[in-house]
Amino acid sequence: MRVNLNPKISDIAPSCFAECRNLAYIDAGNKVKSVGDYAFYNCSSLSGVSFLASENKELTRIGNYAFAGSGLKSIKLNLQGSVADSSINTHCFANCKQLSSVEMINSTYLGDHMFDGCDNLVDVKLNNYHSYVNPFAFANCRTLAKI
Repeated sequence: MRVNLNPKISDIAPSCFAECRNLAYIDAGNKVKSVGDYAFYNCSSLSGVSFLASENKELTRIGNYAFAGSGLKSIKLNLQGSVADSSINTHCFANCKQLSSVEMINSTYLGDHMFDGCDNLVDVKLNNYHSYVNPFAFANCRTLAKI
C-alpha cells in the first residue's frame, strides 16, 4: 500500500502508522519537519519514504523508535539544524533488517542505538560536519564494513 499525504502536513504524529505491516511507501513531499516517536514502528513492508530524501530542507526531528523495525533499504537523510535545535532520537532506525546503506547529508548528531540491530547495514556515509556519535549508535551492525 502506498500513502500520499497532503503536502501541507509538516508533522507526522507519534504512533500514527505504527504496526501498519502493509504500508510500502509514504509520499509526504519535502515539507515534513518532525516525525513523532514510534510513527512508523514495525512497518515491516515500508521500503521508501519521500521526506527522508536529500531534497527535504525542513526536517529537524526524528523521534524515538520512529522507523524501528521498518523495511527501509536505504536512507539519504538531510536533517537540518545544529545539535542544539535538531534531534535524531534513540533507536529511531533500530532493527531495520533490510537497511544496507545510509547517507547523512547535513546531520551533526547520531542518537543512542540509532542503527542498533541493522543486520544488513554495510555502508554509512557521514558528512564532514558530524560532531557527535552517541553510544551504541551502530551496536549489533555485524556486517558494517565502511563508515
